[in-house]
Amino acid sequence: MKVSSLYPEVVKWLNRYLKDRHSRCEVEVYDTRKINLSDIILKNNIYKFFPAYDTFKFKINITAFIKSEKAVKLVFLECKLKPMTLKDIGPLLGYSMIAKPEYSLLISPEGLSDSLSTLLRTFGRYDILEYDRGKRIRIAQWNADRKEIDSSTLLPPGEFIYPK
Repeated sequence: MKVSSLYPEVVKWLNRYLKDRHSRCEVEVYDTRKINLSDIILKNNIYKFFPAYDTFKFKINITAFIKSEKAVKLVFLECKLKPMTLKDIGPLLGYSMIAKPEYSLLISPEGLSDSLSTLLRTFGRYDILEYDRGKRIRIAQWNADRKEIDSSTLLPPGEFIYPK
């Protein structure tokens, strides 16, 4: 099984989820694993909202845009097949620090590795997920049967993916 096999259902779920929570905005969700974020922004003619867009020379598995009349917000989502590790957080954290998406997610049908679970749940090191003031990567297990994230696995605890 390839990780890209998850993308169609994850894209559908994220699209529904964002449209439900941002009903007054235009939402676009793309499988972007093969194209740099800078090129997507240029192609969609939204570069004026991202002054440093030409420095976004990296690829995100799934990228969403939440468009209003005055702003465009980014959403990043990275998918993994195996249990998520600290090594999986690193690149997403770096990309999120550069582009400052509104939301940044890491998901896997296998959940967390033991070491990452211990780091986060036992030692409470949620600070390693912070990429901007008040913004942290959210981590969750993907439920392939329900074709959505399992909200009971969402970390950091008590936080929602997208506030209503």
